[in-house]
This record gives sequence, C-alpha cells and structure tokens, in this order.
Amino acid sequence: MNFRLFLLGLCTSLLLGCRPPEQQTEDRTTEQPASQAEPAPSLSPERIADLARRCDFVDYVFYYANFSLSQDEPGAVRQTVTFIGPGGITPDPDCRPMGRIFFQEKGEILLEGDMYFQDHCRYFLFLENGKPKYAHAMTPAAVTFLQQIFQRAQQSPYGS
Repeated sequence: MNFRLFLLGLCTSLLLGCRPPEQQTEDRTTEQPASQAEPAPSLSPERIADLARRCDFVDYVFYYANFSLSQDEPGAVRQTVTFIGPGGITPDPDCRPMGRIFFQEKGEILLEGDMYFQDHCRYFLFLENGKPKYAHAMTPAAVTFLQQIFQRAQQSPYGS
C-alpha cells in the first residue's frame, strides 16, 4: 500500500514538475528514429515474452488528461503486454504522443514507451536509453481498451 502511494506521489510530482506538453511534444518529435522513410526496429519476440513473464505493474500516464491509470492485477498486466502488436512500423513525424506507458517489475522499469493514439497513428514507440527505438502497432484490443478508458473518464464526475 505504501509503495503504491509512493508511486502515485512520484508520478504526480513528475507530471507537475515537467515542462508544458507543447514543449515535450516538440522535443520528442526531434528524437524520432533517424530515418523516417524506414521502419523502426521491433522488439524481439523473446523480449516481449520476457516482459509478459516478469512484468507485475503497468502505469499509463496521459499527457492531456487529468488522470492516469495503474494496473497490478496479473491478468490485466498480461493483457496489457498483448496490446503490443506487430513491429517494424514507420513512426509518423506528424503524430504527437498522447501519453507514456511503463512496464515494471518490483518497481524497476522494464520497458517504457510513448503511446500514439490518433485516427491514423495508433502505435507504441518504445525507448532504449531514453531515446525512441522500437515501434509497434497497437492491437485492436489496445485501441478498444483506450477508447473505453477515455469514454469512462468523460462520464465520470472526476474526469475531464
């Protein structure tokens, strides 16, 4: 319980202490993989399998919403790993990330990436050493999940 409160406080501090979203977007746009004409590399199937085996906590931080989401139920965590679709896609420099996802094991970040969720941009751009590296499409289940999250948030008296 204390660990969750610590993580909630840490995420809140990070969000409040960061630059405005417009500046973040500009910085990330310049950090896209070197060649926009070529697909970004994919995570190996072994790395995704390792993530599914080890991950025990997932955090979603949304840049333009007044909420975030955490998952620690094993079934939900495993399902979130399955949201990573086919790799080898080409990131679109005209798209802006709408949030970041963190896959963790016992508080250690195993994998993090930006989430792109616009009509023609629905993919994850995972980081390596703080730089965008691996691009994977979102599965249809991921799209449905995120749509439902945002619909519920709009209906909530505490939502946007």
